Amino acid sequence: QGVLCPRLTAASLSAAPPLEGMPVDRDLAGHDAELAEKAQVIPGLDLRLAYIDADVGVDKYLVLQGLRDETMAADPKCCYVYKRSGGTGTRGSIDLDGPMEQPKAAKAIADIFREMTGQEWGSVEPGHRALPGKYWLQQAATPDEAAVWQCYVDDRKQPGWYPYSQAKSAEVEELYAQHMAN
Repeated sequence: QGVLCPRLTAASLSAAPPLEGMPVDRDLAGHDAELAEKAQVIPGLDLRLAYIDADVGVDKYLVLQGLRDETMAADPKCCYVYKRSGGTGTRGSIDLDGPMEQPKAAKAIADIFREMTGQEWGSVEPGHRALPGKYWLQQAATPDEAAVWQCYVDDRKQPGWYPYSQAKSAEVEELYAQHMAN
């Protein structure tokens, strides 16, 4: 009995459409579907932090995104700060602040970054070692939205490859892409 989980990519299935900038975190849709449909990530305000302390069994993440509601672009208060955090392997919890002006969104993200890393925004390269007890900035990951994950299960009447649900496949792909990037 065993389980194997292969990753089938766009190259092995069909070509995926090119991404237009960084995608809005997919969990926003479950929190605020209306904003998720019309928001775009503000360039430079998209990051993922991680905190791992293997000695005490801690493995946490923090996703931060500055978002702009493109339907409110004429209004200076068209921006949001999106934060999702939790234990690695969980969807975590979501905080969404806004609307606000873009400089306030950038400052809020810089303040959160400083609090979590102990470093000033822009002073740390992704992948560099974190200060003790603080989060580190991860390399950007780009999950393949067309990837399909499957499991081989041999403890059924009909052993074989069984596809993950679309949501679970996307979750596994997100974790895989983040692992490969870092």
